[in-house]
Amino acid sequence: MTLQALLTGFKFVYASKIILGIITLDMFAVFLVARRHCCRFMPRRFCLSTRRAGFLQAALPVGSVLCVFI
Repeated sequence: MTLQALLTGFKFVYASKIILGIITLDMFAVFLVARRHCCRFMPRRFCLSTRRAGFLQAALPVGSVLCVFI
């Protein structure tokens, strides 16, 4: 891979706003997945009931499904 090919790819992605948006959304999703590992310890730390902790962990998938329909 040459530097010219890399710059051409960046220019293409930046010119295509849909692809740029998808890549950005995926980047944020990857970074926010690390937060889910902390959710296992939150019920004990914040004295949440099991039911509330379940709602908290279900919020991300439910929000994703709602966004698909919106």
